[in-house]
Amino acid sequence: MVAVGMKRGKIINTLFFETLYIGLLGVLFGFILSTPVMMWLVQHPIPLPDSMAEVYEKFGFEAKLFFSLYYSVYLNQILTVFAITIGVFIYPLITVARFKLIQTLRS
Repeated sequence: MVAVGMKRGKIINTLFFETLYIGLLGVLFGFILSTPVMMWLVQHPIPLPDSMAEVYEKFGFEAKLFFSLYYSVYLNQILTVFAITIGVFIYPLITVARFKLIQTLRS
């Protein structure tokens, strides 16, 4: 893109928004697909196998894996995905910043 006259800042801006949109779509589809599963798992906890159930009952816990629908769990996961998205953006940013047009055109 630099070869046809596009400025580095414009390329970086484009890369940032593309990465951000991919992250946003990932969060959106993850939320849409996981919410029905989580709602079902809240109503139907997963029973533990007998060997693990004995240990849980020994310590006074019910031998099932329970799930929750607290908004803080979703919010933490959304923030984690966006942090990873920003981390993934750093590599193309460095690549574009170090890009030398003349050297690349010669090779």
